[in-house]
Amino acid sequence: MSVASICNILTPELISGVGEYVASCQTYEGGISSRIGTEAHGGYAFCGIATLKILNKMNLLNEKNLLVNFLSFFSSSFFFLKIKEKLHLFFFKMNLVLGRTSSNET
Repeated sequence: MSVASICNILTPELISGVGEYVASCQTYEGGISSRIGTEAHGGYAFCGIATLKILNKMNLLNEKNLLVNFLSFFSSSFFFLKIKEKLHLFFFKMNLVLGRTSSNET
């Protein structure tokens, strides 16, 4: 999707059902897996979220579960950072994912 977006070749035929499939790969804990019914992984989540953002279909994901997944990912990935720095980074990243330009937006 990213290459097609950059090359400006996103057609209805190309994107048909893609967003719905990616959303169907969201697991119960909020992550995104490679296919339905398998374990979520950070790399798949990153690519899945990017795909949905490109397609403007972020609304298909369960945002509450996604936030929990991201929180647990950031808490384990940045273990050595101070809690204030971790929270600031977390909210900055989530604002980017959700397409918000400022942390003051609701």
